[in-house]
Amino acid sequence: WVAGGVRPNTATTMKKLFAVSPKSHGRGSVTVAWHPQGSFLATCGKNRVVNVFNRQGEEHAEIALDGSGKCTGLEWDKDGEMLAVMQEKSPVIKLWDANQNSESSLDTGVKEELTLICWSAAGPQLAIGTAKGNLLIYNKRTLKKQSIAGKHAKTITSGAWSSDNKLVLASADRQVTISNADGDALAQTALKAEGSAIQIPARGGGGSVASVVSGGSTLLVFDVNKPTGGTELKFSPTYGKVTSYRWFGDGLVAVAFDSGYFVVRSAEVGASTEELFSKKLFAGAASLAVSAQTRRAAVCSGREIKIVDLDDEYREMEDESMLLDSEDGDLQHVTWTRDGQVLTVSSSSGAVLSFLACLPPLAIAHGASYMYLTSLMELSVCSALPDRKGDEPRRVRIGMEPTFAALGPAHAAVGMNNQVFFHSLEADDCPLAFEREYLGTVDQVILNADFVAVLSEGRVQVHTLREGDDGAQIFPGKDESADVTCMCMSRDFLVYGTARGTISYIFLQEFALINEYRHECGIAKLFPNDSATRLVFVDDTAAGFLYNPVVDLARPIPRFPPAAVRVMWDSADWGVLVVHDAKVLSVYVYSQHHVSDEGSGGVKPIGQTKLQPGLTPIMAYDGTVISQADNGAIVHVPLSTHDAILKVAAKGGAAGETLRKCFHQNLELLRFTRAWEVAKLLRDQELYLKLARAALLNLDVALAERAYREQGDACMVLTLSKLRAIEDANLLAGHIALTFEDYSRAQELFLVSTRPIAALEMRRDLLHWEQALKLAKTLAPEQVPYISCEFAQQLEFREEYERALQMYTAGLNAAEALASRFDARGGDSRLAHACAVGVAKMTLRMGDAGRGAQLALETGDAQCCRECADILDTVLKQPQDAARLYEEGDAPEKAVKIYIRTKNWVAAKPLMGRISAPKLLIEYAKAKEIDKAYEEAAAAYEKANDVDSVVRLLLSHLGKAQRAFAVVRESKSSQGALLVARHCVSAGDSRNAIEFFLLAKRAEDAFEAASTNDHMEVFTAALGADGSPSDYKKVAQYYEERGDPMRAGEFWFLFKDYAKALRLFLQCGERAVRQATEVVGRARSDTLTHQLIDFLMGETDGVPKDPNYIFKLYMALGNYTQAAKTAIIIARQEQEVGNYRVAHQILFDTHRELSSQRIRVPQELANSLMLLHSYVLVKPLSKSGDHMTAARLLCRVARSISRFPAHVVPILTSCVIECHRAGLRESAFEFATTLMRPEYREQLQEGFRRKIENIVRKPGDKTDAEEAETPSPFDSAARLPESELECPSTKNQIPYCVATGRHVVTSDMCLCPSCGFPASYAVFTQLIQTEGVCQMCMQQVQVKDIVKLEPAEAQAFCLRSVQRAEREPGRQ
Repeated sequence: WVAGGVRPNTATTMKKLFAVSPKSHGRGSVTVAWHPQGSFLATCGKNRVVNVFNRQGEEHAEIALDGSGKCTGLEWDKDGEMLAVMQEKSPVIKLWDANQNSESSLDTGVKEELTLICWSAAGPQLAIGTAKGNLLIYNKRTLKKQSIAGKHAKTITSGAWSSDNKLVLASADRQVTISNADGDALAQTALKAEGSAIQIPARGGGGSVASVVSGGSTLLVFDVNKPTGGTELKFSPTYGKVTSYRWFGDGLVAVAFDSGYFVVRSAEVGASTEELFSKKLFAGAASLAVSAQTRRAAVCSGREIKIVDLDDEYREMEDESMLLDSEDGDLQHVTWTRDGQVLTVSSSSGAVLSFLACLPPLAIAHGASYMYLTSLMELSVCSALPDRKGDEPRRVRIGMEPTFAALGPAHAAVGMNNQVFFHSLEADDCPLAFEREYLGTVDQVILNADFVAVLSEGRVQVHTLREGDDGAQIFPGKDESADVTCMCMSRDFLVYGTARGTISYIFLQEFALINEYRHECGIAKLFPNDSATRLVFVDDTAAGFLYNPVVDLARPIPRFPPAAVRVMWDSADWGVLVVHDAKVLSVYVYSQHHVSDEGSGGVKPIGQTKLQPGLTPIMAYDGTVISQADNGAIVHVPLSTHDAILKVAAKGGAAGETLRKCFHQNLELLRFTRAWEVAKLLRDQELYLKLARAALLNLDVALAERAYREQGDACMVLTLSKLRAIEDANLLAGHIALTFEDYSRAQELFLVSTRPIAALEMRRDLLHWEQALKLAKTLAPEQVPYISCEFAQQLEFREEYERALQMYTAGLNAAEALASRFDARGGDSRLAHACAVGVAKMTLRMGDAGRGAQLALETGDAQCCRECADILDTVLKQPQDAARLYEEGDAPEKAVKIYIRTKNWVAAKPLMGRISAPKLLIEYAKAKEIDKAYEEAAAAYEKANDVDSVVRLLLSHLGKAQRAFAVVRESKSSQGALLVARHCVSAGDSRNAIEFFLLAKRAEDAFEAASTNDHMEVFTAALGADGSPSDYKKVAQYYEERGDPMRAGEFWFLFKDYAKALRLFLQCGERAVRQATEVVGRARSDTLTHQLIDFLMGETDGVPKDPNYIFKLYMALGNYTQAAKTAIIIARQEQEVGNYRVAHQILFDTHRELSSQRIRVPQELANSLMLLHSYVLVKPLSKSGDHMTAARLLCRVARSISRFPAHVVPILTSCVIECHRAGLRESAFEFATTLMRPEYREQLQEGFRRKIENIVRKPGDKTDAEEAETPSPFDSAARLPESELECPSTKNQIPYCVATGRHVVTSDMCLCPSCGFPASYAVFTQLIQTEGVCQMCMQQVQVKDIVKLEPAEAQAFCLRSVQRAEREPGRQ
């Protein structure tokens, strides 16, 4: 990569164009001079023969000099018509006519040495100076000579003509003279030293600055019109003497010195001067030439040539340096052609070398191919496609220097003037296919695969690419003006622009005009895309436009460069445009469909890239501009808008910031698919949002939906999914603009779409009624009444009542007209009604109370009446009309409020039954009370919930005390209760007085009444649990004083004096044990606990009390462990005496209490409960016919028969009978043998004795029926008999079924809704259906409340039961 970010694809050194050997000049120095147009090179060496060569180095003419002196000057006139040759020691000037190729001689007639020849820069004059200071002026037009003797006192050393034809001469006499074209002196100025090398810089403005070297080391710059004074430019002494200098640019001068230094300096007259560049290029003297066209300086010394760039950055171009062969000798002179394309040097050996420094900017592109000039007579055709970059260019060799060229798919055309040569590109050597001459000078040629279009003298000639085809089509026709200024051509169309401002499309297959666009001024340039379906044109004002022939619409391109040279469509990305002027490449992107084109037709600028000097852009391909440098090299310029994309593509990836920049560049270029791929790599939500918005604005709904989905915006995804089916681009763009809340743009797009009604729908949905009304008048007149009504409602909200009335009236009239139009079908009655309501309200708002109220009543709408009543009451201050409308509007409370305010009781009375507002009711009641209508007043007070006033009236005026009592009891009003209590006191009703004093929170008064009248039981009953400690204390003292320890203890307990309470309860003996136990449980005092235990154990009176009291005490104290032990003892006692149900209930209650407190149930208690429950289940099981289960439960009980001492024989007898009945022969025999023992045999009933004896005597088969096995809840692989309760795998106790006594299984398990014990769902449900109660808790259970557990839930229950069993003992 080289400076400026360009990459050459060929070497940048200058190419040798031709060489003239010393044989043509003889050894020695050679004088050279280029023709002003660069057509000829004149040389003359020691052999005194002037050779004229053409631009290719071919000899054109040879002029032999007559004298013996060497050539001292070669000068071309300004037009290049005449070459003047000055010869040493000869008064004759040899003249050669370039047009006639003829020579002539001009005899000056002077005897002294000629020292100067100088053609005028503006006229036909040739100035000739002599060694004695004389001047001769020759006019080539008139062939006249004019001598001016004594112009200077000494030798005229140099001279120059100004643009206004003034001659400036310098002389050895240290004078500078200014003369007119006739040699007359105009001015004269003196120098400090001898002057030489006068130069007048060429300026477009006709400037009058001149410069002269004074004394060899100083440069004097002065004004030709005012030569005195001037600016003296002095240089550093280290530079030495000036060997040569040249003006260039705007007041800049390049100077070479004999020390080898090269200096660039500003040299404006009257301005500050400064050195801009200084460098020692050589060790010795140097010769200098400057090309103003290319802004390059060539400096030579010895055998080396160095090139210095004189553009913005002054630098030596080391890659352009050249070192010549030693046989060429030392270089002495260097010169450029005026166009800067050829650099020529002469050497001391007599050789002249010409180098091609730069080529004319001749390059053209077609599709992905381009053609450019590689030498003066050769062009190369290359491809921009990446896969063809390595291909060898195709060479097109020509026989002249072309001035124009054209490239097509299979042909190339080059030419000059009126001649065009067509070469075939399908053969390897690109041979000449045919040539053709046209009648006029060719301005432009364009090719496609089949046709060639030639622009000449204002007309376009089209013919096929076949030799000899004379059937050309000419546009415009002969009857039309020949004013075509530009043209272009695609595969199917010829397009040309005219000075009239028309752009015409010609269909090439039929040569028919198919479209013509008229612009407001002339068309200067056309730049189409490949198919010409889009076209950029530049008009005479230098403004750029993008034209769409499909819709015949041209839109201005924003920020179009005013000095644009060319517009290039990117061949790899059709939507990208690159516009270049002399300094900048401006990049634009075109979107075919865009929501907001902002008047630019979807074209927007996205960036600029600096164009390096000397580069001529040819084409744009995938973000790179292929350009030709001055020396013919191809340079690829990456656009700044694509640099990150190109970098990522070249490396196959990049860091985060580069990827982010790549994403944004793809987004700007509308490459949404590539941007999506980069966004997926970065995974940045912000990038997804930007991509989604950009894609949506360009109508790429599918990609936008993907981006919003990736971002997680469900709302936008759902919205876009509804838009995917829309095919009309304008309709789709309208919906997208609506999504972005650009309502004006959305309306514009909707109106030009296939569904303009969408604009009206949008405005209606947005409640933009004013705009909707305007749209409806043209798009949907039937919607005008609806929109008028909606608009009126909005105006009403904004308090623009007059306009609202107009809209309501218009809506009502339109609705009525609509209804009449539909006849029987009718219109929308709701619309007419809404408009009528609006008219009524707005009429009132405008101040017409009477008419407005009447209109409101006519509507028959309750809501309308209420709203109009509000206006009448609050705004218009018309209470009676307002009240009337409130009544009609079903707002009786508001009507009554007005009637009460205006004291219109008669009107208010009929409405009171419908009133529920307490305030109104109280106001009305007060008024009735004043009128002594106490019943009505009391009813109103009661409805208003003013209990105190009701009680007051009932007691004071109506004499209804009992009703007053009921009211107070129901309402609990303290003030009303006090009124009633005082009434009772005055009436001597102490019982009721006590009750109502307490309701009135007057406990002291109530206690006083109770103690005085000995009605303490009334006081305590009314007091209940709501009394204060002081109340309880007073009652306790009262009963204690009267010797009632039981009642006194109750209230000391409520007072929380537990010691006194316990003492009093113990005085009462066993009848107060329950209360004493409750006191101790609440007090949690060891002293009181021991005191009660001593009492229960008989320590105080020597009489032990029932053990149940001890059990209840432990339960009250929360000592569940001791309670459990006590329960077991009590249950055992009950069990021993045969009270099995009682024992079962004690154990069950204890079990449930321990479980509720999350305390481990002792195993002994659980086993005792299990045995008792097994015995309890036998009867219902036998009753239901399940003898097998009953037998196995009896076997379980019989094996622990010692726990049932009261009924050993009956239980064993039942067991034998059930086992025998169930087929358990072995078990029956076992327990029958037990019954045959002497201690039991006599107790057997006669009915069973013989049967049992037979079982013992004749046992028969002594085997039990095999018991079914089911899986353990703890281990599904472990199976055990149904009546077993221990898991064989885990040794855990398995919960048993309260309905069968068998262990539970997880597949068929439920819990009792009452006690929570487990059961088999199937059996338990059946048991409840027959018995109705749970056999464990003996509580009623509904079948619908029984819920079968899932296996996982059942197993979790079993595990929790095991964990509770393993938990440490709980609280004591």
